[in-house]
Amino acid sequence: MRRLGWALLALLVAGTLALLLWALTSTPEIAPIPEVVAEPEAETAPEPVAAKTPEPPPLPRAAPPPPPRLAQVAAAAAPADLSDIRGQVVDPEGNPVAFAQLVRAELPGQAVGVTDPTGHFAIAVQGAPRAVIAVHEQFASSAAEPVRVTADGSWQIRLQSGGVISGRVVSSDGQAVPFARISIERSEPDGPPLPVQRRQPPLVSGPSGNFEMGPLRPGTYDLRADVDGRAPGFARALRVAVAGRQTGVEIRLAAGATVRGRVTSKQTGQPVSGASVMVMDFSSGGQPRNATTDADGRYQLTAVAPGRHSLRVDHNDHRSELASGLDLPDGADVVRDIALAVKGPGERFSFQGIGATLMRDGEGVVVRGIMPGTPAEVAGVKEGDRIVSVDRAAVSAMPLPQVVERIRGEEGSSVLLEIERPGQGRFTVQVNRGQVVVKDPPEDSGKPPGHP
Repeated sequence: MRRLGWALLALLVAGTLALLLWALTSTPEIAPIPEVVAEPEAETAPEPVAAKTPEPPPLPRAAPPPPPRLAQVAAAAAPADLSDIRGQVVDPEGNPVAFAQLVRAELPGQAVGVTDPTGHFAIAVQGAPRAVIAVHEQFASSAAEPVRVTADGSWQIRLQSGGVISGRVVSSDGQAVPFARISIERSEPDGPPLPVQRRQPPLVSGPSGNFEMGPLRPGTYDLRADVDGRAPGFARALRVAVAGRQTGVEIRLAAGATVRGRVTSKQTGQPVSGASVMVMDFSSGGQPRNATTDADGRYQLTAVAPGRHSLRVDHNDHRSELASGLDLPDGADVVRDIALAVKGPGERFSFQGIGATLMRDGEGVVVRGIMPGTPAEVAGVKEGDRIVSVDRAAVSAMPLPQVVERIRGEEGSSVLLEIERPGQGRFTVQVNRGQVVVKDPPEDSGKPPGHP
């Protein structure tokens, strides 16, 4: 009896173990959860597996491709782990371009991104434009590119080739001038503007005065050359085309003019020593000519560029003064004495001119404000007037600082302005220049752009 009981117990344990082994080896494989939802597959019954010879586990099944609609959605959206639209800006040969700016095609003045040193960029998905243009100071702008999303950031925007300006720096008698500093004084590039301007460093001419500047973004350029002991020289309205070369440019350096004089106190007539006297230079290149008055109030400036200039005189105990109307031929020796007044409450500086605030508007210059009690107000010049010419010289191609310099002049002299006024057409007016004192503006007003 006891042996029979043990036998039954052994059979029961063996059966239990067999059932357990079958359950473990015949459970169906659980597929991994796919990243996109797919149609469910029909379940298949597992095939029985022998208890003594278990097979190796099956390989994981690949997730089925998403339906067409989901595939389109995935292609039009940024990857799930990125919050930016990514890509790269390259040059015509496919090399990465650092510090290229991405602007909205519909609003070219608005930047949406800038490339890093490897040419890569990221545009925020939130408020992303529908199309962008890549701009850079050394290349022609790209075509408008519809914004694209790639899983690996492989979207590329290709810039077009820039141009080159080459030539020679010479003296007034045609001799080569070596090692002159050549800089861009003014540029008007084609295509969208650069929202953030980066000043290009000047280059130096070679031993024979030759230079080559580029690549440059296509557009119109004014170049300036400087060398110690000579007046600066200029080459203006140079045209650069896509992949083009502007050759044979000559920049001629003049000997320049000398300006000297004496600075005194308007109240006492005594000399003012230690005053700073500087030639006003609105260009981007070169160092302005400056000097400091000696114990007798005397100063001297040499190698001043021919043309029309103003002198700025500063001293701690006096009001700063702009002495305008200096017409300097090459090689001239001009004497200009200046009397400084004691600075009154709220006074910033004084100048000799008409007392109007000007701003460039397209190809014209518009009067944006008239200072009370000034010669401009007395002559009937009004806010909104468009200045067409100054002393019969058209202003359409002049930089605004040059227009301001032409309107300024010595106290008591006059200037002829041709004005276009809405509803009245064009007419001329003569304005007698005077002394204009500029005071500190109210805290809520912006800085005026230009005072002639």
